[in-house]
Amino acid sequence: MLLNTQSMKRITCLTLSFLIIAQSTYAQLQARASINAATVFLNGAELYSNARVTLPQGESDVLFTNIAGSVNPQSLNIGAENGVVVQSATFQNNYLADSSISPRGRKLQDTIALMERSTAVLADKKTVVDEQLSVIKENKKVSGQNNGLSVTELQKLLDLLNTRMNMLLTAQRTLTTAIDDQNVHLFLLKSQLAEEQKKAYQPGGQLLVKFYAPQSITTSISMTYVVPNAGWTPAYDLRVDKVNDPVKLFYKANIFQNCGVKWTNIRLSLSTGNPNEGVNAPVLTPTYLSFFTNTTGETLETKAYKSANNQSLSLNGGRMASPKISADGELRSQENTTINDYT
Repeated sequence: MLLNTQSMKRITCLTLSFLIIAQSTYAQLQARASINAATVFLNGAELYSNARVTLPQGESDVLFTNIAGSVNPQSLNIGAENGVVVQSATFQNNYLADSSISPRGRKLQDTIALMERSTAVLADKKTVVDEQLSVIKENKKVSGQNNGLSVTELQKLLDLLNTRMNMLLTAQRTLTTAIDDQNVHLFLLKSQLAEEQKKAYQPGGQLLVKFYAPQSITTSISMTYVVPNAGWTPAYDLRVDKVNDPVKLFYKANIFQNCGVKWTNIRLSLSTGNPNEGVNAPVLTPTYLSFFTNTTGETLETKAYKSANNQSLSLNGGRMASPKISADGELRSQENTTINDYT
């Protein structure tokens, strides 16, 4: 069966519309999470973030940015409102956007690149000036060796040297000074960049979350997670107004964080806990100490004392046979024990 031109156009339009619908269905949404609060531990911190997204009906993937790096996956907790179900969450690093150097380091790199290009342009101009000076000097030598210059020609050569060489020498000196100044500045910038690269900068990450929405809806998303690159240390400040006044002790904290995201205008709390430990109280197993009692109801110590007093003493050169308690609870005689052991 042959199809006319209009039918072919309709089929093509329908195919394109289906492709557009399919692409829009599987398009990945993107949202920026805002950090609201942080609980800083002695080693680590827990961050609280939220975002507001509009989800279509059905399943959809949302890529959240402004997420700290090195997130502990076991601490990740995501909540949604209005009946939206969180199906899965995956933390990932954005290697295209992030770098292993701080934003200040990236600015230094950009400045160094610009200055290197500018220095190269100045070096090219200086090379042209040097070549021009070299040509004038060589032409002067050739003219003086091969031909005897007349007064008029000599005057023209002197005028050329006075005007042209003066201008070229001034340009050469200016370019040399500018290149030297830029090389000094480049050295300082590269030294500062080397110091910046020594810092253990942690780039930020991304969080890919799969949601299911019963209908197209706008909902609030809350996220909490623990990161290791933060903490605080106690600091003390002693102040005395006068010699005879009491000493005032101020308790402070030095807070540090290298999570790859900025903590700007957030609620900050300090804790001495450890987020890596569980919240269950440990079970202590006690060990009890008691006397061993034999079948007669007497302890070994009591039996040994009675036997030692009732046993006839056989003195052998000032020594006596003393009872000894064996492993099975029986008393046995042991030689080479003095009577001082029982007094």
